[in-house]
Amino acid sequence: AWPPADGPGPGLQPGIPASLRPAELPTGVAAAAVGCDGAAPKHCVRVLRSMVDLAMALPLLLTEPVAALDLEGDLTPGPSCAIDLLQAYLPNADVVLLVHLASLPRTAAASLLAPWLGSRAHTKVLCDLRADADALMHVFGIRLHGVLDVQICHAVAIGELELGAAPLDPEATNPFFFPTGLSKLAATYCTAALSEPIALLKAEFGSRFDAKQAPFRTLPLSSSAVSYAAADVWHTWHVHEVKAATPPPPPP
Repeated sequence: AWPPADGPGPGLQPGIPASLRPAELPTGVAAAAVGCDGAAPKHCVRVLRSMVDLAMALPLLLTEPVAALDLEGDLTPGPSCAIDLLQAYLPNADVVLLVHLASLPRTAAASLLAPWLGSRAHTKVLCDLRADADALMHVFGIRLHGVLDVQICHAVAIGELELGAAPLDPEATNPFFFPTGLSKLAATYCTAALSEPIALLKAEFGSRFDAKQAPFRTLPLSSSAVSYAAADVWHTWHVHEVKAATPPPPPP
């Protein structure tokens, strides 16, 4: 596995504590989704399993003015609502942090994460943030601030948002559409080499979610679970990065 368990991988930036345990890089399709070939996080993926891990990573998180964020778990508010994993991609450090919240005491973890999650000075880039925001409020009592939703940005760019917000006409059927999901956004804004492998993982994990499984709840995480979680948050960032560099469409 790379990086080795006894220290940081080659070229790891000094700001990332060596004591944070690295996740193994998967092979095959999973490796193509997360990658270490210069097209994805070169400094790899780190799984934070303890409060010490989280406390040591927090200063690094707070130095990033903009980062990508995602959550995994049962995010529907209610008795079964649970956040198993928090994923953050830090573009300056070029690393994905996977915070295994299912292993951490809820109150202590919330006290460390709340200043970042609730900060308007730290922009969090998400895809379809409503479920994540609802779950953070329900589980931790944290109100998410400072957000940018790539799904909404895409809907604005192609006119979907205006279409969906049009006043209801009693004489006509208001158009209906499903918001564009991350897989389609990745296929739209990323190269096929980046977007196609994650589509296979999405199909695999979609069947697990339909079967009410919780693949992120217990440690150790499988290689495919690490790949899925890391690729989700990195693709969210990459869509944002490409979208931000794309000129807006001309006015009508």
